[in-house]
Amino acid sequence: MRVSCFKTSRTITKHYVNVEHVRKAVSTLQPKLVKLARKLKPQPKPVTYEQMVKLTNSPEPITCADIQLERLTRKYEVVIVESFNNAATPTPLSVENADKVLVVAPGKALIYDGRKYLEALKILEETLGNKIAYTTVTRSVVELLKPQNYMSIYPCSKPSDKALENIEKLLK
Repeated sequence: MRVSCFKTSRTITKHYVNVEHVRKAVSTLQPKLVKLARKLKPQPKPVTYEQMVKLTNSPEPITCADIQLERLTRKYEVVIVESFNNAATPTPLSVENADKVLVVAPGKALIYDGRKYLEALKILEETLGNKIAYTTVTRSVVELLKPQNYMSIYPCSKPSDKALENIEKLLK
């Protein structure tokens, strides 16, 4: 895991490697993971699964990501934020200023109004005892909403700009 944070006119980066996951990797992959980790600068700190979970849920990486996002939204007109692990939002700021939310599932892409998505997320957050919003899964939010638009997605054998063109049409 990498955490990069912009502080006092420079970016500070920290790397972490879950040693338990490396040990559990197939034997042919283990040396490659170790070799890759050795190339990282700064060198990664070895952590356990529990430490990784604690770090992932700590405020530091979330705050750092939101600082970077704020810088990007000041610089660019369009910013796309990708979530992970089916999280409804990766950070608080990433959904607060969203005009649109694009949810991709097997075979389809659904477009939601950003303000309505945020409202649904806040309602869920309140019903879950004010847990941090990024622990909520996307499905829980979209079950409360109707998409503004959608499109079917088909597998393709080579890269194509057609999907991007279709998404641009849907977002307008």
